[in-house]
Amino acid sequence: MKPVDWINPFAHTDVPPPRSLLGFMRWGLRGAFPAIGFAGGISAFAGVLEVLAAMTLGLVIDAALTSSRIRCFPNISG
Repeated sequence: MKPVDWINPFAHTDVPPPRSLLGFMRWGLRGAFPAIGFAGGISAFAGVLEVLAAMTLGLVIDAALTSSRIRCFPNISG
């Protein structure tokens, strides 16, 4: 199943739109929930990877700041 087939934008409905905001959102997005769930999952995964990358970079910077220059670069005198 291709992503282009996940949502049918021309699906007919037999009921009028609800008058409450939450009901209208549910009515309007009725066929899009699988695609929205998939996109939300991918977005959450990307966010977790971004946090892990920032944490790793912070650990590397902390390790570089706490070590001496001789220990980090033994071949460079100065």
